[in-house]
Amino acid sequence: MELSVKDLPEYRRIALRGALDLYSANQFKATLSALLTSRTARDVVLDLAETEHVDSSGLALLSVVRKLTLDSGGRLALVRVKPGLVQMLDFAQLRGLFFVAEDEAAALAAFQASA
Repeated sequence: MELSVKDLPEYRRIALRGALDLYSANQFKATLSALLTSRTARDVVLDLAETEHVDSSGLALLSVVRKLTLDSGGRLALVRVKPGLVQMLDFAQLRGLFFVAEDEAAALAAFQASA
């Protein structure tokens, strides 16, 4: 798994690429935690378009990202989420915990509307 980070005035964009599974989730938990606690913009857009596979460990990592973001007073949007991950969130009864947007523009519009 790889990640890229782009800091914008309104939010931090984190794009994940590759598998988000048992092997990568543990590896990236500390990295993502550091990124989320060291940001100036409180809101986070997590781009999952290039995420190939997500297992239960990946879902747990997404929950950690959500908690860290909310604990710092920010909002989290998952964008460009593949249908398989949406089904997993539904199956695990976690979809209601996450704001899922079609793309970055939709996430930003929702952030601005709720400000």
